[in-house]
Amino acid sequence: MDEKSLYISNYFTEIVVHLSDVAEVIGYRWSSNYPVTIRFCVATAFGWRIIFLPKVRYSFFGPHPVVEQIRRAVAQASASAGAVQ
Repeated sequence: MDEKSLYISNYFTEIVVHLSDVAEVIGYRWSSNYPVTIRFCVATAFGWRIIFLPKVRYSFFGPHPVVEQIRRAVAQASASAGAVQ
């Protein structure tokens, strides 16, 4: 991820999705492996959503930190896009 895009790979193909195309980021904190779902506003080459397992963390309270990191990046990208228009 950078300030404008997510880079998503399934080990065979990599796609670039603009952060402004992210509709929702969901972290499942009650699951043992903390899956993260990213839903998109538009269909991508991988569909309308992706689910991935972030790197292991050792704190078991609250959503995985990557969820908030992606949410902040999406909010910043949206704010920047609104300022440009």
